[in-house]
Amino acid sequence: MVWDKDIPTGASFVSQGDNTIRANNAANEAAVDLEHYFATGGTQDGRHKIGIGNDAARDFAIPSPLDGNIWLNTKDYSANGWMILQVYYATGVAWKDTGYLDANVAELDTAQVWSAGQAGTYTTFSTSSSDWNWNCDTSQYFKGTLPDAGTREIQAPTGTLFASNNAGSWTLEVTQAPTTASTLTLDPTYFFPAYGGQPPISTVLGSINMVYVTLRSNSTFFYSVVPA
Repeated sequence: MVWDKDIPTGASFVSQGDNTIRANNAANEAAVDLEHYFATGGTQDGRHKIGIGNDAARDFAIPSPLDGNIWLNTKDYSANGWMILQVYYATGVAWKDTGYLDANVAELDTAQVWSAGQAGTYTTFSTSSSDWNWNCDTSQYFKGTLPDAGTREIQAPTGTLFASNNAGSWTLEVTQAPTTASTLTLDPTYFFPAYGGQPPISTVLGSINMVYVTLRSNSTFFYSVVPA
């Protein structure tokens, strides 16, 4: 049924309208659930899916953030003369700050001029047998250390960005083994050396080498090597 504030009618006996009352309560809960969390059955706390206010109010109103909770926090950025919006989302464990939304928010369909440095952190390759694996959706930077007297081959990445007609560039850092030099190769099905050839990874123990890969429209890479 659809929630109706006039159900049950004033002339109905409670014993005759109890099922209607329950059905109406269920319909009301379904409507309120659009912006609140409700579990099935029993007493509900009805926490908001979206909150607005300062940090203290947020933590008081939703002390145990559920997955999907969003908190919008306003901040007086008086130095620049405008109000800005801070967005948090919940992971089920803690609140994560996504930063401030203001006039400098990047738009996907607009050219961007960055006024500060852009950087990320390295993600370590995962190893399967003698292969190095990586997910190109998760980082722009990957690293790994070669084993002593062994080999590693960098495989084509997983991830949705590795697809036909997509473009992108990634930086791969390779550290030579600490005791006995090892060999690095790249899967020749997907990686092609720039300029027709590239130097091998340095055999200097512990040396740090850089491999730069650029995705082509046919889901293969050009790569270049800068040995230590």
